Amino acid sequence: MAEQDDKKIDLARELKNCRERLKVLFDYTPDAYLLYDFKGIFIDANEKAEKLFGYKKGEVLGQSFLKLNFFSKDQLPKIAGLLAQNAIGKPTGPDEFNFRKKDGSFAILEISTQPVKIQGKTLILAIARDITERKKLEYLAVESAEKFRLFFENNIDAIFVADIETKKLVDCNKMAEKLSGYSKKELLAMSADQLHPKDRVKETMEAFKKQVQEISVVESEILNKSGKRIPVEINAGLITVNAKKYLLGVFRDITERKKSAEAIKKFKILYETSADAIMMLEPPSWKFTSGNPAAIKMFNTKDEQEFTSLGPWDLSPPKQPDGQPSMPKAKKMIEQAMKEGANLFEWTHKKYKGADFYATVLLSKINFGGKDLIQATVRDISPQKETEKKILEQKNNLERMNKLMVDRELKMIELKKKIISLEADLKK
Repeated sequence: MAEQDDKKIDLARELKNCRERLKVLFDYTPDAYLLYDFKGIFIDANEKAEKLFGYKKGEVLGQSFLKLNFFSKDQLPKIAGLLAQNAIGKPTGPDEFNFRKKDGSFAILEISTQPVKIQGKTLILAIARDITERKKLEYLAVESAEKFRLFFENNIDAIFVADIETKKLVDCNKMAEKLSGYSKKELLAMSADQLHPKDRVKETMEAFKKQVQEISVVESEILNKSGKRIPVEINAGLITVNAKKYLLGVFRDITERKKSAEAIKKFKILYETSADAIMMLEPPSWKFTSGNPAAIKMFNTKDEQEFTSLGPWDLSPPKQPDGQPSMPKAKKMIEQAMKEGANLFEWTHKKYKGADFYATVLLSKINFGGKDLIQATVRDISPQKETEKKILEQKNNLERMNKLMVDRELKMIELKKKIISLEADLKK
């Protein structure tokens, strides 16, 4: 008898321990636990449920979640369906619901339910988890993915994505098709090295390896489908997709840039070596902004800095040969060049703090950096003018001599006429 009593005591103690452990699990689990019947009336709730819903346990026990307006009306048919599943002994979930808290704010809950029997009565145990932050992150991830795809597909540059291990192309945008001349299907059957001419493969693949380590920009060439070599600038860096790393390369066609660089190089050579003075003028002051070595020499300035402190009228006499003041006339010539695109004329210049000289001036309107400027090319024609002057003097001398000769001949003719007349008179 005593032995049976001891067993009952042990069983009671064990039951008490189990209930305490169950209570600890129920109250301190990281998820909200709720126990309710098939009418939605709450029987029990843990501390996490209180924090999640904003209600004290005493405020909800004995109340139906339907009357507490936890859920919007459009969600009630879904809830009814889940209760029907529970009624036939089936668990549900996880299902997502928008839940209204006591303070009126909303949370997104992930809820799983399980029919359970307690003291011979079937109840429903609901486990609710707040996934609001997770959904926000998911939304941002989707939004970011959509933005990336829009950026990827509508980029003005060609974009290729390659497997960093196999170097196989796994994706490309429309501009990649346009630049290479290959279709997307054809490109995805190629590897990164096949985009380049054979003589550029080695250096470009070395750059590929470096770009796997850090973002960098390199210049190379691609060989398009028709066999044309196209200079490109490649800006590449790593991206991660589904935990796998790929190299994303942005290929920019720099053909025009190369042509411009070559043109600038040629212009610079011409600018630096030209025997004519070449200078730039910029509105609104129309002072010189640059001058080549020939300009510095022609106008006898110390250096370019001194030259660019002056304007065309500072290197001209007060008046031009036609009597017009140099400053207003120079501005008029510039206006004509801006209007018509170019203006060629003769001008009297003067050296800085020096003598006058004759020149031809060609003013050309150019656009640089989105701004209209004037490029002036000045040629010293003083020797030509001296030659013209000498030719004119010689011409005048010849004309005078010719006149003297003609006058002499006329006088001789007159004299002969008089002699003939006198001889006729003597014969009478």
